[in-house]
This record gives sequence, C-alpha cells and structure tokens, in this order.
Amino acid sequence: MSNEEPFLVIADDVPDVLRTLAIRARRLGFSIHPCTTVDEAKLAIDQHLKAKELAGVISDLKITGGQDDGWGVLGHAYRQSKAVRLALYTGFGQEPVHELFRSGAAVPSFTVFLKGDDDEKLEEWLRGLRESWDDRIAALTLKKGP
Repeated sequence: MSNEEPFLVIADDVPDVLRTLAIRARRLGFSIHPCTTVDEAKLAIDQHLKAKELAGVISDLKITGGQDDGWGVLGHAYRQSKAVRLALYTGFGQEPVHELFRSGAAVPSFTVFLKGDDDEKLEEWLRGLRESWDDRIAALTLKKGP
C-alpha cells in the first residue's frame, strides 16, 4: 500500500447522495473519488488500484436511471481485486438477490445497504473498512522495519 489515506470510489447519479456519502466517509479519514457514470467509476477503480490506495467501492444500483448498471461497477472492481470491499447503496433492495448479499452469504467482502434504512449499518461498514485499512498499513510498516 502506498498511501496511508485510503480511497473510496462512490458511484451515484444523485449529487445529494454523493455529497452525503462523501461527508460520512471523509469524517472517517477516507479520500473520495465521486463518479456519476459507470465508465468514470471503472476508470477511477483502475486508477486507485494501480496506486494501491483503493479500499472500497460504493455504488448505486441504477446509476443511469433505468438500468441495473451498478452491478457493472461492482463486478469490475471485484474482477480487478478480490481484496476491495464492495457495497451496493440502493433504494431497490427488496429483490431476492439483494437479500442474499445483505446476509453476507454470497461474497463476504460485499453487502447491500438500503438508502435511508441502513445508513447506520453503512457507517459501521465504513468504520470497519477504515480499521481494516489501518491494520494492513501497520502490518506493512512492521514488515519493513526501521
């Protein structure tokens, strides 16, 4: 890891949602790369993975409105690195596949948060992600030695 301040890529087409998520994440010490399109999010993911500073990706389900294109963002991140934590932040969480992911049964590094309903759980997820990042930095520092 080259950076002690981890990055989060946040993909959502609603400016107020991006702003709210960014405020929460910055309070916990994350740098934010906000994205309003799928292509922009994929480029940001690649950029921050290359720099070894990407800790997580939060994506809306329907970034461009009617499509479930948030899966494309999260799928891209997962294909690039299994270590990156992933979260779907959506108002459309009642489908069975979303319930499976919310349970943690499908992929341990991935979960679904319902906008408005799960904001406290998202905050806990962000705190855990930051602690995990700090632990990895500390372990790498110890490995390098003085």
